[in-house]
Amino acid sequence: MLPSLIPSSLSVLESKLFSIDLPLKIREQFCKLVTDVVLHICLSLSIVISELVLKVISLAPAERTLIEIWLLI
Repeated sequence: MLPSLIPSSLSVLESKLFSIDLPLKIREQFCKLVTDVVLHICLSLSIVISELVLKVISLAPAERTLIEIWLLI
């Protein structure tokens, strides 16, 4: 779900940033910086989530059930 949200979120963010009253070159650089930061955050989050999923999968079934119950709460 997260990967499908990233492009639409970035396009909304980019359109908002382009509406700021700044010289074009500065606006483009600012948009690129913000886009890079957002992509870096999303990539970092996806790596952390993947590592957590792998750790949960490697747990014993009883431990996994406890974590699943905790996540549902």
